[in-house]
Amino acid sequence: MIFTTSLACLLVQCKSTNGEFSPGAGDSRITGTWQLLERRFSKDSTFTIRVKRDSLAIAQDTSKNKLDSIYIRRDTSFYTTRRYSRTPPQILTFDVDGKLTGSGTEMTYYSPIKYYNVDKTYADSLLINFFISTNRANVPFQQGVEFRKDTLVLKPRCDQPCYSKLLRVR
Repeated sequence: MIFTTSLACLLVQCKSTNGEFSPGAGDSRITGTWQLLERRFSKDSTFTIRVKRDSLAIAQDTSKNKLDSIYIRRDTSFYTTRRYSRTPPQILTFDVDGKLTGSGTEMTYYSPIKYYNVDKTYADSLLINFFISTNRANVPFQQGVEFRKDTLVLKPRCDQPCYSKLLRVR
């Protein structure tokens, strides 16, 4: 009993309470400040239409609550490309210690992401791991990454090709 109590006390004392996380050193190709130039993304859109019940070929309704119309939701999502001016700046900063910060109204997607690292597992295709910090846990997800001279292309997973193109500022 004394051994168990002593062991429990030691484990409680060893517990880290600051929740710090280090994904490792940043990749020199991505570290720095980047400004958003262009983004292709899915634009969610739905609308509801009202249809008169008589205009539909529906089997005889035996319920007592007959409605004169029904409402049908239509998904009209589509992909769009948007280009951004230099003002106001939409900025992502990849620090050398693996921290990520974003600023600008179009960078809210990156707000919950605190850390990153470039996955170099596959030589022919690069991936970036983003880490969302929540409830003292760091949950990773991946996006494709491509380097073109002074342009960084982030490629989230989508049904159709989508991307964010960023220009190196510093």
